Amino acid sequence: FGREEVLASPPYAETCSSCSADCGECYDPRLGTAILSPTEVEAGSNQRFYVNYTVDSPITSGGAVKIYFASPFFHFNCLIQNSNPSGCGYVDVSSSNPSVQLGVKTVWAGGPEWGTRLAETIITVNSNTLNKGDKIYFVYGANNQKAYAQEIANNAEVTVLVSLGEGQLFQEIQNSPVLKVSSSSSYKLISAINPDTKILKLAVIDIYGNLVDNYEGQASIYLIDENNQETPLNNIQIISGRAVFQLPSIYSGYFIIKSV
Repeated sequence: FGREEVLASPPYAETCSSCSADCGECYDPRLGTAILSPTEVEAGSNQRFYVNYTVDSPITSGGAVKIYFASPFFHFNCLIQNSNPSGCGYVDVSSSNPSVQLGVKTVWAGGPEWGTRLAETIITVNSNTLNKGDKIYFVYGANNQKAYAQEIANNAEVTVLVSLGEGQLFQEIQNSPVLKVSSSSSYKLISAINPDTKILKLAVIDIYGNLVDNYEGQASIYLIDENNQETPLNNIQIISGRAVFQLPSIYSGYFIIKSV
């Protein structure tokens, strides 16, 4: 495959056809289907991602398939790439049709100031035609170093766009697969007090700041007075990573969470 890496702004403007005035609703059921594996991962985890795309309407020479992943913020040494087969974030692409020659280009776009980063792979049909039923096999993190999932725990669409031929606009397939990114293991207990209502709120987060919503536990709240004497106030249950406790409206000293 041809290999090229570029840095560019997201090509949002070119991804909508005239099928709808709203670019966000511009899908075409004739553009094939895509299956993602795995479908659920932990935030920031080291993974190998597979996308199998099946052609519906034929893709002729000059046509292409684009596949987008949300790229992690904290692994700058593991951006999507197809120039170093032994490096992290390496992309491997193949086809079920041996007569079709594919070109592969990887693009990293965005940055923290945008709130997201997009890892894009453009797979171009350089010769012959991908016919109905043909498949493209895409692997992100194809070697032992694999790749990293995004750190934000959320559902992340792996968007698949298709151009059916030279000069044709890209349109999104009808159902791009969705990757569920869940929080990693509990890392820290954070707290906040409303100074007006004296309500204490607790949350258990992972190393990336995501709420660990499967955490169940207990916190012990103590009042420390001016003589450094501890007075237990209550044990509160942490349910689904959260807890709320009404502190005394009048007190002298400060509060600590002694144990969880």
